[in-house]
Amino acid sequence: MLRRELLSVHEFEVDQRVMNDGVNPIFYKKLLIKEQLGFLPIGANHFSKLLTIKRLKNMEKTTQKENRFLSSVVMLTTVLITFIFCSGNIILAKSSEQDKTKESSKSVVDKKAKSETISKEEKEYSFDQVEKKPSFMGGDEYKFTTWIVQNMKYPQAALKANKQGRVIVSFTVNEQGNVVDAKVLRGVSPELDKEALRVVNSSPKWEPGEAKGKKVKVRFTFPVVYKLK
Repeated sequence: MLRRELLSVHEFEVDQRVMNDGVNPIFYKKLLIKEQLGFLPIGANHFSKLLTIKRLKNMEKTTQKENRFLSSVVMLTTVLITFIFCSGNIILAKSSEQDKTKESSKSVVDKKAKSETISKEEKEYSFDQVEKKPSFMGGDEYKFTTWIVQNMKYPQAALKANKQGRVIVSFTVNEQGNVVDAKVLRGVSPELDKEALRVVNSSPKWEPGEAKGKKVKVRFTFPVVYKLK
């Protein structure tokens, strides 16, 4: 009984870390369900059905809390911005004409810099921002998951040390469908991290994602799962 409770706490903590690393919540929940049902060949299945249901419910509660928190932050930020804006008007009303000119020039420069920053950021989209999602070998990210499992190798050093877990990898599918800029956001061990990057970087070409009718770069955050039998 105690071992089961400890396992539950451990898995809840793992789920929270994965969600914090930016993995798509819907994709991660479906991955857990597929893992429970045995559709993905990712090693021995030690999760109980009850524990999986509890984990899904726990993630749902966490997501709802985060949404309520973000709503509160947005409301507070709006109030603060309104206050600062009004205060700024009072200060400017008391300023000299020369100060107004300087402030106006600075505002134009700041807006231009901000515009250039946004323009650069818009060159890369998140998975949820594009109308047409990137496609892998005629399938979706679950097809990619299957390909990852079939092509990754368990490092001998990690096997001997009984290392297992989830390596969270971030990568971009560019306009040509190539996987680029892969990096580990959260690792398990040097050997497992290196192998996760190797297999992700060896990915065949994708069908690029599209936004507003144009092929664009799309950023993924993806869990590579290692499990010992």
